[in-house]
Amino acid sequence: MPYLRMEEYVPAGEIVASNLERDLNLFTEKYKNIDASYLKSFRDFLAEVNGMESVFAATEGQKKLTVELYAECDDFLDKLLYMKSYAKEAELNFGIISIIMKQLRHRNVEGAMRNMRDAIEYYNDNASRLSISNMPEGFVDELIADVNRIEGLNNTHNTYLVNKKERTAQNNAVYLRLYHYISEICAAGKLIFKKDTVKRKVYTIERIAMVLQSTRKKPECSKTPQL
Repeated sequence: MPYLRMEEYVPAGEIVASNLERDLNLFTEKYKNIDASYLKSFRDFLAEVNGMESVFAATEGQKKLTVELYAECDDFLDKLLYMKSYAKEAELNFGIISIIMKQLRHRNVEGAMRNMRDAIEYYNDNASRLSISNMPEGFVDELIADVNRIEGLNNTHNTYLVNKKERTAQNNAVYLRLYHYISEICAAGKLIFKKDTVKRKVYTIERIAMVLQSTRKKPECSKTPQL
């Protein structure tokens, strides 16, 4: 049987809240605390969770930034191949370029940019020797601009990761409370309707998960699914 994913808690909660509203009198008869006030608290909490910044949406932003960062690094790798050939032609040390290229291929962006700044300082100190090579004018300046841009993207990327960890911890506590509502109502509903197999199904979490997941595979379905 399918299980309820965290990103499905809110739509599942909306289904459960609608079912509870319909059957509230029967619930209150058997569970005195599951009353109109309880239903209101549940709906208010659902609205709060719905308006909360979603960790899932934030993750999509981080993925886009990661793609952009690594594309910049790949372009920079191409330039480093030329820098290596210019340094070799000028009989300068190019071992540091090989190290930086390896770091970038392993996505150690921070370490690569730190070493690149040292490399740029070395090549600037030997500008006169590089000037006799085939290196175009302003090539080192281009590398400096690239380093600044990549470092900026990497810093933003790291901030995303830190914020994601914090947001995930906060959201986990909220979603745990939401799941408590869902499971509490469903447990009571399954007992209340234990002799009614049709009604019992609408309070079965696995059944709710199955409906939500089958609906997600059909993009034309935009309304909250009904059990």
